[in-house]
Amino acid sequence: MAGRAHTRVVLRSFARSRCLWLRHFAISHPSCTGDILAEMRREADFPLRCLLLSHRRCPPETLTDFAAHGNRRFRAIVAGNPTCPGPVLAMLARDPDGAVRTAVAGNRSTPAAVLKYLMRDPDPGVTRRLAANPAMPPGDLEWFLPTGDEAIWAALAENRACPPHLLSRLLRTGSGAVRARLAANRSLRPEIFPLLLADGRDPTETPASIRAAIAANPSCPPDLLAALARHREPGVRLALTANESCPSELLTALAADAHVRVRAGAARHPGTPAPDLHHLSADPEAAPRSGAAGNPSTPEPALRALTRDPDHRVRDALANNQACPPAALNALLTDAYRSIRVAALVHPACSTALVGEVVRRLCDSHYGKHLSDLLNDLAHHPGFPPHLRTMIASERKGLCL
Repeated sequence: MAGRAHTRVVLRSFARSRCLWLRHFAISHPSCTGDILAEMRREADFPLRCLLLSHRRCPPETLTDFAAHGNRRFRAIVAGNPTCPGPVLAMLARDPDGAVRTAVAGNRSTPAAVLKYLMRDPDPGVTRRLAANPAMPPGDLEWFLPTGDEAIWAALAENRACPPHLLSRLLRTGSGAVRARLAANRSLRPEIFPLLLADGRDPTETPASIRAAIAANPSCPPDLLAALARHREPGVRLALTANESCPSELLTALAADAHVRVRAGAARHPGTPAPDLHHLSADPEAAPRSGAAGNPSTPEPALRALTRDPDHRVRDALANNQACPPAALNALLTDAYRSIRVAALVHPACSTALVGEVVRRLCDSHYGKHLSDLLNDLAHHPGFPPHLRTMIASERKGLCL
């Protein structure tokens, strides 16, 4: 709890900074709270406003205000926000801009009555988003089948709320695009997967996109997953590493795959056994090391060793790993890359004692002209020694704090 409290304090300090990059960092962080976002509603920066309106914790009154904004991009972002109030979505469903109505049609929080109203919309983009929306009443989904539009069928095929009898009918359409979307549907019954692979023809001719979608589907039967783990296509094996239900024994095999992207995928999977993650943390390629650095299941000794990795992407992944130990954060707080230092500063394990220790080390070091930059970043933390804030304030001219 204490860790989360200091994170909010640091993010609020970032949000009030003159540095635009720090304000972007604050609003993009998953721990950014509604009160911080409320302070940022008057931001003039366009990308920052877009981030604010798309945030799940954006205050309802801010969404309501921007729903009537003259900029259609803002209205479309508001329409796609899952926390947007129902009355606001009902208003935006009548917006003259098709992109705004399309965003409403794809929003899972849109009330059923509003979704029914949009079924009469002439824009095909709206219809496709409706067909893919799991919030559509199941009884209304059958309405999309007679359209004969392959794009609408494909959208319907990926809808997890689509009833089994409709999914079976979609399989019989023979469309490759529809079969690819069906293969990714988590609501698919186990007996449908072999049909998607064969579908009356040689299984070896099944498109790689369908095989990869099946490999990534958590509903895929274990025996089929085992077969796909041995597939010659690296893309199929890579898709398997994105499957949250992938068995640990398959992940062990994938962690030793000859293809670097497959090893990197295995390194990111939380179910990969700890010994394999430890081995991947020392992989010759940076991508698997980066995957292991960001994986909360990676053993602590391996995470500490990764603070010395020569690739900044590996250290960045480590700084954003919620399981990153304090010993590793100690080194990351003085990393050469500011993005890594800032990520370490908001980490839940970045305590007052740790910041004090790093500050003492810096003051006794030979960092020279870079010392002020490091201290300025650390000063956002509530554990920064108060007596040093006066010193920083006197040297702040020209610095971005």
